[in-house]
Amino acid sequence: MYTTFGKKVKLLRIDNGIRLKDLASALSVSSSFLSAVETGRKNIPEGLVQKVCDHFNLVGEQCREIEEAAVFSKKEIRMNLEDATQGTKELAVIFARTFSKLDNAKREKLIEILKEVRE
Repeated sequence: MYTTFGKKVKLLRIDNGIRLKDLASALSVSSSFLSAVETGRKNIPEGLVQKVCDHFNLVGEQCREIEEAAVFSKKEIRMNLEDATQGTKELAVIFARTFSKLDNAKREKLIEILKEVRE
């Protein structure tokens, strides 16, 4: 089964008439590794998303969609809090401990707020 990221990459390949083998070569990875990334058997390595965006000349919203698909496909998300304020660290910890308890309404509210901040 393909991950969200894998589906996007496969669609890009098909739309552009590129075989898995050729894209893997262009991204400096093996075909088997790229296939494993697309299906979630391997984690998406640092820098691969940017290489995909660069290879297909994706910019702006197109590249952001690939980046978000990669995040949705990850099993774990890490945050660097090294330079964060105490308040930011508190927010991150509280969120990490409670996000699975959010009901749909609260989750949608948070998504709306964070999308506003992003833009």
